[in-house]
Amino acid sequence: MKISTILLVAFTAIILWNRFGPSMVDTSEIDFAQAVIIDVRSPGEFSGGHVEGAVNLPIDSITEADVLKLTSKEKPVILYCRSGARASAVQSRMEQWGFTSVYNLKTQSGVESALQQ
Repeated sequence: MKISTILLVAFTAIILWNRFGPSMVDTSEIDFAQAVIIDVRSPGEFSGGHVEGAVNLPIDSITEADVLKLTSKEKPVILYCRSGARASAVQSRMEQWGFTSVYNLKTQSGVESALQQ
């Protein structure tokens, strides 16, 4: 089997797991009043609809300085995208930058559901 086929299957499995797998985030621990919601999709995807109050910081250009303009490293940050994969990558990056309360709620509907609880 070619390595490209193996990578494609692995990537597809990760996306499907992120999209349809169980949420690992206990949303009861998130202080939504203090949280910043970041949509890491492209500007085109964002303009097609987004969570009310969300800020668009696309995965391909987000920097630590961008996030620090919005919040501190100790305050909760909620991330989402279309499937959760891009948000997961940004979550890892933010944790490396020292952010301590970063939550990947995967999708727009995941964030909206958590906000309604």
